[in-house]
Parts: sequence; structure tokens; C-alpha cells
Amino acid sequence: MVSTHVDTQTGVCAPVREYGEILKGAGALFIVDGVCATGGIEERMDDWGIDVVLTAAQKCFGAPPGLAILVLSDRAMDKRRRLTAIPAYYSDLMRWLPVMKEPTRYFSTPCVNEMRAFHESTVIVLEEGPERRFLRHARSARAIRAALRALGFGLFTREPYLADTLSVVNYPPGIEDQRFRSLLDENGVVVAGGLAGLAGKVFRLGHMGNLSNAQIAFALGALEKTLAALGANFEDGAGVGAARAIIGE
Repeated sequence: MVSTHVDTQTGVCAPVREYGEILKGAGALFIVDGVCATGGIEERMDDWGIDVVLTAAQKCFGAPPGLAILVLSDRAMDKRRRLTAIPAYYSDLMRWLPVMKEPTRYFSTPCVNEMRAFHESTVIVLEEGPERRFLRHARSARAIRAALRALGFGLFTREPYLADTLSVVNYPPGIEDQRFRSLLDENGVVVAGGLAGLAGKVFRLGHMGNLSNAQIAFALGALEKTLAALGANFEDGAGVGAARAIIGE
């Protein structure tokens, strides 16, 4: 079974732990796409019966983009060993195992700078502590969503499925997507547009990684400045105030 932990199009956080319970004893490998979750949301391979986590360095870890991070259980590795061959060379796990044990045996030039950056990002995660990091992501998400609501925005994702790392935001009446995102960019904050059928109807706001309270306040201030330029009706400082009520100064 394959599951995306956090879907970047809809902002939905899947009940991965419950999926693992259902799959126990079924004999199937459980593969999780953790790109927008790993390092920011609880994700326990052994306890939840996850066999493969495929994720990336640039989201919750806050490192430069370019690395695919793959973590496998013993069951998943046994499955690979039983295969006689796979239609790949560079991405064949069996070629990378010797390199992981002895880096001087590399068969191609690795992206050393990105690997070093990812190493440093994991140090930051461990220094903060996973549990504290998960709680911080959850608190930041609550603060940002309180601010969005105070400014007249709505959330596309239904409450039980909200992810702590990403919000998909509905526009209030009268706000045009391209103009809004262009002005927000000029004010120092970049958000992504909606995808497929949501294009022009929502914007996607990431709040993950090493995000500080000061950065949240800056982003919300830029959001208020953008709304003011568009002539939106809202109470000045409402967004920042709502967020600070949750995360403090």
C-alpha cells in the first residue's frame, strides 16, 4: 500500500498510523510519501508498521532541494534482495549499500554539498528534539490559521484532516489570485497557487521546517499589507494579533 502523508494539493494529512494498524498481518509493504511531513509531523516507522518512507530535504528539514531521502525497514530490504534485478542503475539500493558503509567506494560523484547540508539540518532537528518540533509545528499551524480566519480567509481542507505543515487557503470574495500572489511576492512572501481544479481559487501556504515566530509575524504582516493594497475590509493588525495570542511575541 502507498500513502501520501500530507498532500500538497489539498492540504490533507492522512491517518497513516491507522493505515498501519489495518495493514498489520496483511503481508503487504506499507510505503509512505513523507515529502511534506517527515521532520515536522509524527511519523514512526517501527511503531506504525511503515516499511518505506520516501521524503525530501527541502521541506520540513529546511535544507536545499535536490536530495531524495529513502528509509527502508528490514522487510523492505529483504524484498529488494529477493529481486534478481531492477530496471535502474543509479537508483538501485544494492549499489548504494556499500557506499553507505564505506564512502570511498562510490560509483558516481555524489552531491556532497547537499548531503552536508542535510546532515546539518538533521543536527538541528535532533537538537530541538522531535517531540518539541512536532508540537511547534502544530502550534504554528494553529496560529497561522487563526490569523487567516481573522483576515477573512477560509480553509479548503476540512478540520479533521488539516496538516500541521501546510494550509490550502480559500480566497475571500473579491480577491483575484494572480494579483494577490504578485503583490504578496512584492511584500516579501511567496505562496503557491492552487493546482488542477483549484487553480485560481486557493493559495498554498507552507509553514514547516525551522520557521520562527518572527518569520510568522513578518509573513502575516505582509499578508495584511497586501490585503490593504487590494482594498480588502479587515481590522488592521487582526491577523498578527490572532497569531500572537497563540504563539506569543
